[in-house]
Amino acid sequence: MRDIWIPHIPKNAGKTIILNVREHCQKSLHFKNNFDHAFVEDIWYHARNHDTRRKIRLDHGTVYETELKDWLNILVIRDPFDRFVSWYNWSKWLSWLHNKKVNNLSMDQFIELGCGNKEGIKNPHGPWFASRHIGHLQFLNMQQGIYGVGKDSKKRFTIKNVTKIFEYIIDVSNIKKVFSLVEENFLGQKIKWEKRNTDQQALDRLNDSNVGDFKLFKRENLSKKQLDRIHDVRGFEEDLDFYKNVCHNLL
Repeated sequence: MRDIWIPHIPKNAGKTIILNVREHCQKSLHFKNNFDHAFVEDIWYHARNHDTRRKIRLDHGTVYETELKDWLNILVIRDPFDRFVSWYNWSKWLSWLHNKKVNNLSMDQFIELGCGNKEGIKNPHGPWFASRHIGHLQFLNMQQGIYGVGKDSKKRFTIKNVTKIFEYIIDVSNIKKVFSLVEENFLGQKIKWEKRNTDQQALDRLNDSNVGDFKLFKRENLSKKQLDRIHDVRGFEEDLDFYKNVCHNLL
């Protein structure tokens, strides 16, 4: 068994993994007193299992530290088009969370924001919102610069070195593999994992609040014109290149 690090890149099922592990550690009748927890708003979660003496780290503060070289490092990735659509759905909840008003951006407007064309489009949160596509490597490197300590803060993630840093690179479509590794290396037992769609859950919360009628936008709803235009969103092509290059390492 080994300690586990799974960096939580936004819109890559990180919240699903966090909530499943957290709920098991907190609610399991047999194990509820055998875990130490550190949890902040679904953003990051650290836990220690007293039975297995192993730790797990799941957080947005995705920094590589020297001590992690002996951990079981797992990188969860996702098709950039799916991530873009997921971010669009999630933006509705973020708008409500920040402003108590849900943005009414259409997908076309959302794409144009990402392309840097803000003319006639009200940005719902500020200049950071949908100003560009935050790619896998971009996010890892951004967090490393912010939260890294000493020489570790200078660590750069590249297409070439991610396969050396991460023992497993797993697409969200095979999320069961992540769950299996957590069971084998951290929990020490099989558990029942809940199926979750955090985008749908966010929209359900909005609908339950009677602030509107929101439906999940799906990738198949994208028109040919929208698919072509997404390529022009800042940072998207770089992320697409990363995804295509590591696909042969996927599990």
